[in-house]
Amino acid sequence: LGVGLAAVVATGLGLMMASTSAVPGKMLMVKTRNGVESLPSVIVPNVVPAITVTLVAVPLSLALGIATGTSPMAAIATAVVGGLVSGAFGDSAFNIVGPAGALVGILMRFTSKYGPDVVPWLSLISAAMIVLMLVLRLHEYCM
Repeated sequence: LGVGLAAVVATGLGLMMASTSAVPGKMLMVKTRNGVESLPSVIVPNVVPAITVTLVAVPLSLALGIATGTSPMAAIATAVVGGLVSGAFGDSAFNIVGPAGALVGILMRFTSKYGPDVVPWLSLISAAMIVLMLVLRLHEYCM
């Protein structure tokens, strides 16, 4: 978990640094919908919403993890990694990422049949399906 978390953070920082110019004053500048803004001016207004989402997502992740038959630590790890990955690579201003209660029935069936070790594989398979849809450019028909 620690190595994966470090890889996600390093990738996000690398992408941020690659998208900015090499001028020292521009290193903390990011491109947003409003143009180029300083990183602190983008992060500070989003602290309270981030705390609110965290206060909702962590207990919900715990409950859904227990309901699906996995461990509470796996649920917390999923919430943390999912939030970091979506924050590092997502670019929608209207996207809310968090645990989904509708998946409990599906995941419970798989964990009761194959055990809790199947959950990471389901995640990887769904990620591969998303990448395949992007490669085939099927996402263009969803707008």
